[in-house]
Amino acid sequence: MFGLPILSLIIFLPIVGAIIIAIVGRNDGVNDDDHVPYKNSSYLIAVLTTFVSFILALMVWNGFDNSLSTMQFMENIRWFSDINVSYTVGVDGISLPFVLLGTFVMPIAVLFSIKKDTKKVKELMISLLVLETSMLGIFLANDLVLFYVFFEAMLVPVFLLIGIWGSGDKVKAGLKFFLYSFLGSLFMLVAIIYILITQETTNFTHLMGSLSVLTYKEQLMLFIGFTISFAVKLPMFPVHAWQPDAYEKAPSSATIILGGALKMGVYGLIRYSFSLFPEVAHEYAMVLFVLCGIGIVYGSLVAIAQKNVKRMMVYATLAHMGLVGIGIFSGNQQGIEGAIFATITHGLTAVLLFLLIGSLFDRFKTYNIDAFGGIVNQTPRYAFVFMIGVFASVGVPGTAPFVGEILTFIGIAQVNIYVTMIAILSVVLSVCYMLYMFKHVILGAVSKDAINALKDLSSLELIVYAVLVLLIVFFGVYPAPLLKIMDATVHGIVSNYLIHIVSV
Repeated sequence: MFGLPILSLIIFLPIVGAIIIAIVGRNDGVNDDDHVPYKNSSYLIAVLTTFVSFILALMVWNGFDNSLSTMQFMENIRWFSDINVSYTVGVDGISLPFVLLGTFVMPIAVLFSIKKDTKKVKELMISLLVLETSMLGIFLANDLVLFYVFFEAMLVPVFLLIGIWGSGDKVKAGLKFFLYSFLGSLFMLVAIIYILITQETTNFTHLMGSLSVLTYKEQLMLFIGFTISFAVKLPMFPVHAWQPDAYEKAPSSATIILGGALKMGVYGLIRYSFSLFPEVAHEYAMVLFVLCGIGIVYGSLVAIAQKNVKRMMVYATLAHMGLVGIGIFSGNQQGIEGAIFATITHGLTAVLLFLLIGSLFDRFKTYNIDAFGGIVNQTPRYAFVFMIGVFASVGVPGTAPFVGEILTFIGIAQVNIYVTMIAILSVVLSVCYMLYMFKHVILGAVSKDAINALKDLSSLELIVYAVLVLLIVFFGVYPAPLLKIMDATVHGIVSNYLIHIVSV
């Protein structure tokens, strides 16, 4: 586009911003008035960098051809010629929605990253920008080795964000995240090495369909290697144990990235586990349905029992990702598109709710639901936005998550009606715990004197929340722009899947 390697610009612009901050950025000048620390140079550079990245992503969307199922804006540079590994990036109808979501969420994460007592602002901004590069590299890599490099590079900034700027037992939570993710990715590394040895290439486009020459046992072992790694990131039961502590102890900026933008578990399952090994994905779909179904029921029941509002949202995410996982392995157009749409719109909803919950923690220094109550009496605008977030989370018609859920249910129903009933149960249970949280946090009489001192939304909060609410409603009423992006690519993947399972 415009004769520029625009995908590489999107990937590496945040690193350039991080380098500039490392050279000229400062830690002083933080001003917490209205949550806008405009006097800090590191903060300003990070905000500008992330906004430019988002604009570049919008330019890619504008030039994207929805009718093509193949990779677009391809860039290819020989990297390790001796082993046929290249720096190859590209974007298609699956990766573009994740890139748009990631680049949209990052400026919000940076804007809300600094509080009155935030230390090491310079290092915080560098960590956020390095994380953005890693995240975008994951979604745009078209080579397995390159993908793995970005996949592993992501671990360091997330660990630092939790371990340094988190709260409570933050180091333990950061280590748990790191160890789960690192150990899980080792299975994928072994699978990638085996593919490189047997196929003499790690280019994703070349591997599509060519791995069928391997024996079924070989494909099964490779499928397991990739799927374990992505199941950890989804997360999927029973490899989810890192999630509650990591989300709870992480600062708000890291939580909204983890819950709203860093959807590499969903992306990896579709891009690699399902696409590269369709026969195995078909044969073991029921196993994955069961694991995801357990995640739905377990996550929902634990969420209902929570007194910690942030952990309640964490377990709600576990249940929601179970629904997404079932949609992916339904193996049809509606199921996969529904899973992607639900993931993207869940990202928007998660960002909104985690920001709202984070603002409560900033004021009360607790997530205990008993510390709140009657907030609507003092902060009506906050209460209204919170209500929209809750309605979107449970999939009320007219909100974007509703569209993703309906598509997913339709896709699952074509495969197994009993699994569909479990999937629908996730919505029923979500109504229970989300309305319980809304009632005890927002409604009722004022329960604590501290609530009387609350201020309503600041100017920055009002603008950001308004944008999030508008997007949630817009895609709920008119989902076509997002669905058109993925139609052709998902159709190609499903066609390849059907060809392989028919031949079994």
